[in-house]
Amino acid sequence: MGAHFTNVLPDIDTDLAAGVRGLPQRLGRRRSRTAAALALLAASAVLVLGPPGPPDAMGWGGLTVTGALAVVLCLPLGTSPDSRLPFLATLGLAGADIALLVARGTSLS
Repeated sequence: MGAHFTNVLPDIDTDLAAGVRGLPQRLGRRRSRTAAALALLAASAVLVLGPPGPPDAMGWGGLTVTGALAVVLCLPLGTSPDSRLPFLATLGLAGADIALLVARGTSLS
């Protein structure tokens, strides 16, 4: 969901002109960025807080990194439709989530 909402950002105006009325188009650019950040941050929280026992240093570090990237994704920086900042922040969030999954994923089952 987070990647989809971020991927749609550059095309929202064109989509609306073409009659596309998906959830990201209905929410608009700012709220779609926020929804993307929240979805990706929720995945990070599940990966860190879901396994039994207290999170380790890597888990807290990963949650800190993903939290910072989620804030970057929500900031008004890079709000022009052709800005790459939301896409790059989403890639960073997804990459951190993959690292957390590889490191902690076996204890989720």
